[in-house]
Amino acid sequence: MEKYIDLAGLFEFSDEWDISFDEENECVVIDNIYKNPLEILSWLKSQDYPLWKYVDPEKTRNTKEYLDCRLNHAWPYNYGEEDMVAIENVCKKYLGRQKIDVLNRAFEFNCFKALEKKSNTEQHFPHLDDDQKIPDEWSTINMITYMDQGGNGGTNIYDYDFPDNIEHENLFFKLEKKHKIVKSLEHKFNRAVLFRGNKWHGAFIEDYEHYMKNWRYSQVYFIK
Repeated sequence: MEKYIDLAGLFEFSDEWDISFDEENECVVIDNIYKNPLEILSWLKSQDYPLWKYVDPEKTRNTKEYLDCRLNHAWPYNYGEEDMVAIENVCKKYLGRQKIDVLNRAFEFNCFKALEKKSNTEQHFPHLDDDQKIPDEWSTINMITYMDQGGNGGTNIYDYDFPDNIEHENLFFKLEKKHKIVKSLEHKFNRAVLFRGNKWHGAFIEDYEHYMKNWRYSQVYFIK
């Protein structure tokens, strides 16, 4: 049986967004982002997930303690800047960006699954997606959309430097009191969160047992 899909139609935005803004931390939350989230989830579940940052199979804990994968489908010819106008308007209103450029121009998803139960003091290693020295108004804007149902956790933004990031070998670090969390952007199905990429940030999970049975899907856009 031949299979085909209209990705542009699948990833159509909803026209019923519920938007909230944290002015102090410059974080935007958009609920009900996609018009057909269940169809997107069904499509995600049908895919194969290429391993991510799988540099040295001997050293990495990927495929041993967890599965860390990255799915990447380039935008089709009938999807582009005109489809991102609504996001541009959000960036203009809340984040001071008059014009946007989506750097990755793809339907790109982090796909994670735990292979063993962990304490919630073990969390994804924080990282930067832009130089901390870049003024906030010019920083890359990260847009993360949670696309798994019944999940937990979300994304933490930290006021702390993490120079010893070794996530290509071990995705996790031990969360301690010194690692000040300034904002937790809670997971919710079909919710997008936007924040400055020059801030240390990383995924967080409350209950790893859930993700031993289910994949965690988070779509990522990097916006200039």
